[in-house]
Amino acid sequence: MINCCIFEDDTVSQLFPITETRPIYDCLVGMSTIFEKFYEAFKNSNITLHTRDYLKPTLQETYKQYTINNVNAGSPCLFLNGRVIITQSLISKINKIHPQENTLFTYKENVIVAYLKGDLLNIAIHLLTDPPNNKTIIKQIRSKCVVEELDECNIISNCWDLIEYNKTYLETDFRNSNKLGIIKGHISPFTAIYNESNVFIDKDSYIEDFVIIDAKKGPVYIEKNVNIHGHTKLEGPLFIGKNSTIFGGRISKSSIGKSCKVTGEIVNSIIESFSNKAHSGFLGDSYVGRWVNLGAGTTTSNLKNDYSSISVIKENKKIETEKQFLGTIFGDHVKTAIGTQLNSGSIISLGSIIYNHKFLTKYYPPFSWGNGEKKQYHQLEKFFESMERIMKRREIELSDNYKQLYALLHKNYTK
Repeated sequence: MINCCIFEDDTVSQLFPITETRPIYDCLVGMSTIFEKFYEAFKNSNITLHTRDYLKPTLQETYKQYTINNVNAGSPCLFLNGRVIITQSLISKINKIHPQENTLFTYKENVIVAYLKGDLLNIAIHLLTDPPNNKTIIKQIRSKCVVEELDECNIISNCWDLIEYNKTYLETDFRNSNKLGIIKGHISPFTAIYNESNVFIDKDSYIEDFVIIDAKKGPVYIEKNVNIHGHTKLEGPLFIGKNSTIFGGRISKSSIGKSCKVTGEIVNSIIESFSNKAHSGFLGDSYVGRWVNLGAGTTTSNLKNDYSSISVIKENKKIETEKQFLGTIFGDHVKTAIGTQLNSGSIISLGSIIYNHKFLTKYYPPFSWGNGEKKQYHQLEKFFESMERIMKRREIELSDNYKQLYALLHKNYTK
């Protein structure tokens, strides 16, 4: 059994606010997380996860059966950069690695895969003390490795890359599921399904009358115990996670995690688990973290009036995305008030509560409170009180590990 380690590198800050509370490999793209895609390919391996030390306790709650931040130095190990979304092409290359040869795959000065043993393995373990720098790793090990520079690689370099890759992986994941054309749930008589062979509906899901499921342009995958209310149009490619509810509207080219409540117009977006968009409003080309609630009428702009490239602001730095379409990146536990209007390329960091917002700013730092006119922060005690109330509604208890994580982040960002 081969040892594998999925690791973070030092680009994690480029992926904020998505990676402020979790490693990038724990994020949804397509129908599963980046880790889950790797697991499907290497499920018979001994898998170790590596992350920032302060994330270890909360990550261990999610991945109870895995060792975290403790690589076995006694046996060769296959290291995979956690920003890489696995492909069949990359799996084939990995399977051809000679077990007696240290091997390094790179892409545009990024470490993609490294198979290491002996002294090089010990060097790699030492470098993982902190999220390692790719150039440093390459410099220290490449002279003793068989090196291959990859022609292509699906790697997350910015948080909006998840949105870019989502449509591709919706289709790829559906094909890999081997569930084409299987419908187990209850379909009401006045439901219309187009291209049924491209649809999967799991058991205990309920589709009401006057729902349209259109899979002509891509697959539609509905997990178990999902409720689709009347006057909903679902257009593929689309994934809806278990225990979620759709209250109507038009939803297309998106991934919706488990236990979400959504409605309105949603296109080209990712909504992580336990988040709500239960009212009208447009959400386009956006990423929504976990435990987010978008108030009634919250609307994201995803296209500039002159159709030019959209920029984002991070910590007072302007970054050109070279994207014509980009909505808002929401961190975990963000709340917006009714009627919130957001610029294209907005970033709202974790724990923020936004109200009376009318295109005033494009960047909210963590734990922001208000409309952006002046610097205000969400008080930690009130933040915990609302977290506990919200999570209790889903019968989930706020653990001490999560409290400690958010207390640490609050202290770092509001001092």
